[in-house]
Formats: sequence, structure tokens, C-alpha cells
Amino acid sequence: MINFSLQLTAQSRITLDALLTWTLPAVIEVLNASGYAVGEATSEVTGERGSLRQYSVEPGPATFSVAADETDGGSVQFSLDGAKFGAVGTGLNHDAVLWMRLVTLGVKIGENYSVRPGVVDSNLPGVATSSL
Repeated sequence: MINFSLQLTAQSRITLDALLTWTLPAVIEVLNASGYAVGEATSEVTGERGSLRQYSVEPGPATFSVAADETDGGSVQFSLDGAKFGAVGTGLNHDAVLWMRLVTLGVKIGENYSVRPGVVDSNLPGVATSSL
């Protein structure tokens, strides 16, 4: 599972809604560049604290979830999960290239909007967390 998060800070120069609107297509572009196809939203829930959308991902079965949380200043979380998600070859259960592309995207977003990015991949030993 890979989790890509963007936490708003007191110095952030973007609203939570604008952050979600700008970053969702950027994350989907990173997935496409890594050989994954994101389908239409399969579910969507909106509540007092934010929203959650889920998409199917191929090759799969896999799920791409997007959550906007208004608590603690606001954050956007992108989660990529599935039994085959990240498989890049025989015996490998992770996609280090995708992970690094998300780290790079996080640095870019962090610099442009003063948000705190983070990437966690529980299947990638040795470099499981990057809080940028």
C-alpha cells in the first residue's frame, strides 16, 4: 500500500478544495506514466469532515482512494492498495519508480504551495517513509 499525503500548514498558499482539484489530476498523471490506468469513481462519500472517493486501477484488482480531511488544518490523502498493486516483475511486490515519482510530485507541490507532503509504502523495505 502506498499513501501519498499533503498536509496544509499555517503558511500554505492554497485552500483544501483547490489542493484537491489541482493534485488529483497530477497524481493520476503519475499513475498513468507508471503504467497504471485509473477508471471512473466507483464510490463517493461526503461528510462533515471531508470527502472520500474510490477508483478502480488496472492492472488490478487495485483501488485508488482520495480523501480530503478538513480537520487539523486540512489534508489530502491518496491511497493505492490492492493484492497486485505495484507488482513490477517476478517476485517483486512494489513499484519503487512510482514511489519516487510521488516523492518528486510531493516536493514540487510542497515548494509551490507550502504544504507538507509525505509518502509511505509499506511494501518497500528500507525507504518506507518519506516526509519531505
